Amino acid sequence: PRTPVWGQQRPKAREMRDELPEDFYIPVSLETTNLTALSPFLVPQTHLGSPGIFRAMAAFMFLLVVLGAPVNALTVLCTAKYKKLRSHLNYILVNLAVANLLVVCVGSTTAFYSFSQMYFALGPLACKIEGFTATLGITALWSLAIISWERWFVVCKPFGNIKFDGKLAMAGVVFAWVWACAWTAPPIFGWSRYWPHGLKTSCGPDVFSGSSDPGVQSYMVVLMVTCCFFPLSVIIFCYLQVWLAIRAVRTRDRNRVTIYSPINIYNPVCPRCPRVCPCPPSVPSLSVCPSAPQFRNCILQLFGKKVDDGSEVSTSRTEVSSVSNSSVSPA
Repeated sequence: PRTPVWGQQRPKAREMRDELPEDFYIPVSLETTNLTALSPFLVPQTHLGSPGIFRAMAAFMFLLVVLGAPVNALTVLCTAKYKKLRSHLNYILVNLAVANLLVVCVGSTTAFYSFSQMYFALGPLACKIEGFTATLGITALWSLAIISWERWFVVCKPFGNIKFDGKLAMAGVVFAWVWACAWTAPPIFGWSRYWPHGLKTSCGPDVFSGSSDPGVQSYMVVLMVTCCFFPLSVIIFCYLQVWLAIRAVRTRDRNRVTIYSPINIYNPVCPRCPRVCPCPPSVPSLSVCPSAPQFRNCILQLFGKKVDDGSEVSTSRTEVSSVSNSSVSPA
């Protein structure tokens, strides 16, 4: 058959556009032949990568699920079972584990299945659910910010003799979830949207689709400021103040430097732990550091192993009297 000229193709393109869902978008021209074949919800996205790349990513996501889910679940379970772990600081650490567990169980498992199918086979509704849940994982970043704020609160005593107790810890936990929900819910109600990104096998806020919608662009700016730059600034400020306090004490009186240990300040999980916890906060999706003696021993007891932890279990209270009593006022 004769190929239609350019002017005859445009009405057909308009008809295709009218038949597409309202939230359908891919960064290609509407005049593309067989446009719906590129939908990330309908067919494998092999035009974005080879099948080997999809299989490798599926294996990686499977590894995250296998390693991350049990460790975070054990952290929550041990804290619920053993009262000695229920300190104000551990409340925040458990909150971090819950946020990580949510991302692993919903986000990573969905991504694993999608990578194995080479497209987002669960459909647009599941994309919105997975995108919202995965983005809600920013609660973990806010948990790290609250931990840094607690270190600054305890070490530098900016509010005098007010103690960081369980009420303040729970208030921090509630704030982290409410704040995260407030800024991850808007795409569900029309401000931007959750959409497949990357290899089109996992969902998140619309960033890379190339949309010129002002709502999409403004939401990303707001989300980055409120849920990335803001908590990161809190972490940098608080730990900088703690570091300045330590340096001021060391400069003022060299003979008192051995009274406290830097591990008490920088290792919130195990203040008396003989080594710094090896779990980096930059990889929060795996664990909240179960190698701390108090968590490790409780996990061993949970599996029936007898452990004499009388000398290792900590109340998670930071011993910083030597710092606070020096009336440090870091510049």
